[in-house]
Amino acid sequence: MFIFDEAMKLPDKISIVILVFTCGFLQVNGQTVWDPNVYHSISSEEKTALFFDDFDDNRYKWGLGEAEDDWLEKIADGHLHFRSFDDNAKEDLINFEIEPNKDFEIETSIRFVEGDSLRFFGLQWGKSDDLNNQYDFLISGNNYVTIDKYSGEFFDYLEPSVSDFLRKSHFNKLTIRKLNTNYYFFINEQLVYTMPFKPFFGNFIGFQVSENSSILVDYLKISELRQLNINEPPDIFIKEPLKMNYATSVGNAYKIPEKEITLTGKVTDDGGVYDLSINNKEIPLKLDGEFTVNIPLALDINLIRIIARDRQLVASEKIIYVERTVPDKQEETAEDFSNVNYYALLISVSEYEDPEITDLEQPMKDGLKLKEVLTGKYLFTLKNIKWLQNPTREEMIVAFDNLSKTITRDDNLLIYFAGHGYWDKNLEVGYWLPSDSKKSNPANWFANSTIRDYVGGIRAKHVLLISDACFSGGILKTRSPFSDASPGVTRLYNMPSRKAMTSGTLNEVPDESVFMKYLIKQLEQNKDRFLTSEQLFTTIKPAVMNNSETTPQYGTIQSAGDEGGDFIFILKQ
Repeated sequence: MFIFDEAMKLPDKISIVILVFTCGFLQVNGQTVWDPNVYHSISSEEKTALFFDDFDDNRYKWGLGEAEDDWLEKIADGHLHFRSFDDNAKEDLINFEIEPNKDFEIETSIRFVEGDSLRFFGLQWGKSDDLNNQYDFLISGNNYVTIDKYSGEFFDYLEPSVSDFLRKSHFNKLTIRKLNTNYYFFINEQLVYTMPFKPFFGNFIGFQVSENSSILVDYLKISELRQLNINEPPDIFIKEPLKMNYATSVGNAYKIPEKEITLTGKVTDDGGVYDLSINNKEIPLKLDGEFTVNIPLALDINLIRIIARDRQLVASEKIIYVERTVPDKQEETAEDFSNVNYYALLISVSEYEDPEITDLEQPMKDGLKLKEVLTGKYLFTLKNIKWLQNPTREEMIVAFDNLSKTITRDDNLLIYFAGHGYWDKNLEVGYWLPSDSKKSNPANWFANSTIRDYVGGIRAKHVLLISDACFSGGILKTRSPFSDASPGVTRLYNMPSRKAMTSGTLNEVPDESVFMKYLIKQLEQNKDRFLTSEQLFTTIKPAVMNNSETTPQYGTIQSAGDEGGDFIFILKQ
């Protein structure tokens, strides 16, 4: 899978033109209701085209031409042909100003022709004048999609993931809509991602073709969106807390330390209110339109989306932001790490009793290397490490049971498994395979749900699970490993955590694990005294994706007692 090279420069071939348009719009009597999650909720009459290129000619001065063994760009047969002949992605951009305070739509139809199907290509927009900052909506020839920004380094809004909406070897329609304060991203008219609107770096917009690959672009269209209603939508007002009405951006988010906030408000409309929903959950209203609702809060920024509809189903939307903070007293408490206890349960399965299950070599080698680096560099002692080699299911259960009797609420636990894993697509359940597993009988398989229950029952302050096998299916709540403002070490340590990182979700783990290679390497080379599991994963993920076809995952083990903290590797002094 392709990770962008920070040293990638814009090719010299690119021509930039400034396009200026003045367009009218069509007014239609009647009323419409926009559902931002539905592509066709916005009619063609509500779109005013500001820019449209169907590549019948080069009226907008794209950087056509050819450089030997470097790039090729031409217009033919009503398409823009764009190709890279070397190991660098190529871009072509034009300058077109979009008013960010208005609702708009950017849409293109694009197809992968040939080359490296693992690499990303697609749409860039909001790029700065110095061409060093941009947003990307990208897909690959093997049906992956990602949404990110670059401003000195890459930040994934939507991490690379497979989309069932993409069609291999066909043109795929990519649509970006900005409605009110949110972005909505569609693939072939199906919603794939939503996020708050981000201000542009600049006005450049165009395309990227990945290295050693070729693409076709059918058209590029930019439209202003204007909702046409004959009656006004309902009014939404928050009565308590009053300041919530002004928390309309991340910068002025309403701050609160509690895990839950109570909102009291009122919805009014001259023709009557039909319904109210908050974060896609219907909220009951009193006869006078008042409502009260309790909303749970996660640490950091929470987005609360309030939608009210009148009796003619005309909707209004209110987006507010709440930041759940940690009380200052937790930050002021100095943590003494000298008495911290670290335990580890290492499970390596190389040999299987069933001849139909292939034996492995690497799990034993990786288990030994991990044990050596934990005891050699970090606050793990040999007496607190249990290494199970080719255990049966019963032996694994006994080991987990012993941990639940040994570990206290002040201790930390690392659980590592390497061996075969299996993902049941029908049941959406993953399994670890102990040594006594049978290919034709799942009786001795170790279900992820069982692992979650043990993790939730162990009284440790922090638990980190490292799995070189399947571990997903509703148990692992993945999230982006890049946070804008990470809490301090003491705060992270004071909040309990149940985290997991995995090599991916393949049915069978490759014997030579790229994931473990780079994880152990980073632990060996780390020089920071405090290394969080999130920092560890962030460091190794690009290397794993560049050198394998798997996407490693990181996140919270759901329903196991996580409160927002993190597992911290601490160097010996």
